[in-house]
Amino acid sequence: MIIRQASLDAFQKSAMKSFEDEMIEHCKVFSPNLCKTLTPEQLRHAIQAAIEMASRYGFTRRGPVHFYIDCMLLFGSSFPTDPQYPWMAEILVRDDFAEEMLKADALHEKVCEYLREVGGSDSRYMRGALRRLLRLAQANDLPLHQDAIEQDILRLLGQVWPEKLAYSGPETMQLLVSDAVGRARDTYGFTQPRSIALMAVLMVAFGHRCDDDPLFPWISKTLARREEDGPAIVAEKLERRTLVWFEAVLENELA
Repeated sequence: MIIRQASLDAFQKSAMKSFEDEMIEHCKVFSPNLCKTLTPEQLRHAIQAAIEMASRYGFTRRGPVHFYIDCMLLFGSSFPTDPQYPWMAEILVRDDFAEEMLKADALHEKVCEYLREVGGSDSRYMRGALRRLLRLAQANDLPLHQDAIEQDILRLLGQVWPEKLAYSGPETMQLLVSDAVGRARDTYGFTQPRSIALMAVLMVAFGHRCDDDPLFPWISKTLARREEDGPAIVAEKLERRTLVWFEAVLENELA
């Protein structure tokens, strides 16, 4: 029996479509609140991009790719290059594993450690960080100054989520904050300390490329209106939508 290349390609395409469908249903269970904000096409696009990126790091089997998609949901689509997770990059770029399941196991072990140390049991550290951040934002009393914005943001992060700063270390978080400050000012035209700090909060919460992450189209769509509405209005809208998101996370966690 001769299997022609066209037939083989069609079979592989069908198998990939089936796997994507399976991952879409899995994502809806694994991260239902996030998936509710995405159209089916947006979610499929994010999964397709994750499958492609996983292959670049040597993950081609079902189990490792499945776990890579879980990491995407937890840490953002660009988690392999996120400066706040250097331990992920260290594992993903290694080529000394005998096979990909061992690499996936090593990554899984570190992810579990991170979630335990930074998220806390039943995500209690994460919930505490969101509550503290919401209180500070609603009190309109953020200790931020233009001439010391990076140091102030780092201090704020330590106050809001000390477990994260302790795990990642101030040097690692400084890289993220510096990137956030530069992007807020140079890319989006934010000038006020509060709006600059907002960019850092978004990157900490949703990943360092949250402004073009297919998982969070509401961020990129809001930022895209900066020329029509102006940076100040865009920053105000973005903060309001971010706070609504955080409040919803707390409500869903307690439900």
